[in-house]
Amino acid sequence: MTKPSQGVVQGDGGRCRQKLESDIILPKSSVKPEYRGSLVRSVRSLLGDRQAHVYRGPIVLGIRDVSRDLQFKSSYTLVEHAPDDSIELEIKAHALQQIERLEAAAKEGDFAELFRLLGTAEAQRSIDSDGEAPTEYTSVENTIVEAVLKADSTGYMVRHPFVNRQLQRMLAKWAFKLCTSGGFLLPGFTLADDGYLMLHEGEIFWGSDWIPLDGAIASLRCRQGLLVRYPIRMKEDLLPSTTSLFRRRLACWEST
Repeated sequence: MTKPSQGVVQGDGGRCRQKLESDIILPKSSVKPEYRGSLVRSVRSLLGDRQAHVYRGPIVLGIRDVSRDLQFKSSYTLVEHAPDDSIELEIKAHALQQIERLEAAAKEGDFAELFRLLGTAEAQRSIDSDGEAPTEYTSVENTIVEAVLKADSTGYMVRHPFVNRQLQRMLAKWAFKLCTSGGFLLPGFTLADDGYLMLHEGEIFWGSDWIPLDGAIASLRCRQGLLVRYPIRMKEDLLPSTTSLFRRRLACWEST
């Protein structure tokens, strides 16, 4: 039997898998198309047989990506939906601050800070709105320019025609993106459902849909946020959300 699956697989430390005598547990939401099971398996499941949906045989498991801390760059498709007060008090103020920092780094000859602000430094690279790292910052020319300017203590190489031309290209692209998107960064997380699976005192507990539809659990300080799904095609891709830390949400869960 061939059954494709796609979705989020969360680790449980192996305790639930040992209890169920399984090598891997796939959430029902990740099986596409939906598997309903045969009548016999459904009856066994209703009777409490936890082996009713266990399958034995070879599988091919591919992991496309893992959850990690990311930063996404803002885009004009996001800023165009921002209210006027946010543009004036937040986005514009941040953009002007970035310009002042870049100007100060250029005047002081601090090219390490300059390239960090440009977003070309390896440790500072962020993901564009299409989900990919910016390709223009991985080219050989830009790598050479960055290395030359960081290593030059005389300040002469910035006047070299090739170096200066490449630097002007990077500055022009940075200025365009800053003017159209505001130049701020968004924290990126893996969007997963709220299903849980745990082992407690020898019993397995599972469930889902315990977080409100307008809520999310994330390691953010702010309570109110905007859930942005890239690529942004329409205003409906921007969803207001209430953010909770796990311990806060767990306290609410126990109180109910």
